Amino acid sequence: MLGLGLFTVITGKNLMKIFAGLILLFAAPLLNIASISGLTAFDSGSQIVLFILSAVVLVILSYGISLLILYHRTHGSFDLDSEVQE
Repeated sequence: MLGLGLFTVITGKNLMKIFAGLILLFAAPLLNIASISGLTAFDSGSQIVLFILSAVVLVILSYGISLLILYHRTHGSFDLDSEVQE
């Protein structure tokens, strides 16, 4: 997941695709933490860390969505190539 997200962010020409790649980049460490916390058989410390990290990622993603909406309102498109040609 980490490699796919990084590839999408690097090669993306559309802002929505780049944002989807960032979501994959944020989800990869959470998946690793969840799998490690499953090995410790309901350890409360690892579950608290997973909950806090999930909350931080949700705040960051909501901020990113608000920036996407603002970009679309000002430029009318999510396409990044149109900015270079103008």
